[in-house]
Amino acid sequence: MHTATVMLTPAPPFDFAQSLRFIRNFAPAEGEQTTDTAGLAKVFAAGDRAALVHITSTGTTDVPSLACSIMTATPLDHAARDAVRDRIACYLSTADDLRPFYGIAQTDGAFARVVAAWYGYHQVKFPTPWENACWAVLSQRCPLPVARAMKDALVARYGASITVDGTTNSAFPTAETLVAASPDDLLVTLRNARKAAYIASVARAFVSADEDWLR
Repeated sequence: MHTATVMLTPAPPFDFAQSLRFIRNFAPAEGEQTTDTAGLAKVFAAGDRAALVHITSTGTTDVPSLACSIMTATPLDHAARDAVRDRIACYLSTADDLRPFYGIAQTDGAFARVVAAWYGYHQVKFPTPWENACWAVLSQRCPLPVARAMKDALVARYGASITVDGTTNSAFPTAETLVAASPDDLLVTLRNARKAAYIASVARAFVSADEDWLR
């Protein structure tokens, strides 16, 4: 295994414990990462490879800092490492400046209590807009456990994986991977003809989408 460490400096206030609190209760991503008092371990796609990332807080709420250890089966070049770093920053919304919003919230007595309870929380997102769109398709008019099973099936069949200490961890498949999948294979994987067709359509759209613009 090859390991690289990158640092992130979130816009303050940033409380990583609040991020972990949200992640532990976010049903669409249940079982896709591990959290404990030491931090977060989650797999991200690094092109056609999987990167297992361990994220820990090395700062405070008002002077935040995150250390991100990136583990891959083959070395990442500088561009790929920076892409993973950018993906983590987007996932954790580290660049969001909450201070103007907090200033407004102080004038609302009811909402000020919400801010106090979640002080320093930056919205945790799906790792990519593409994965978010896929979840929208899978979960539409569908019980959550069934949608989760379909998402897990996509990850198991198409996601890049990395095995560390005997445990295999997989990332959500890229749009490029699913564009190359046959319609019959997608149907067998999802066991739902309509959702298989919609996922294929979304994949075709996202292959040429400008993610910076979407963000």
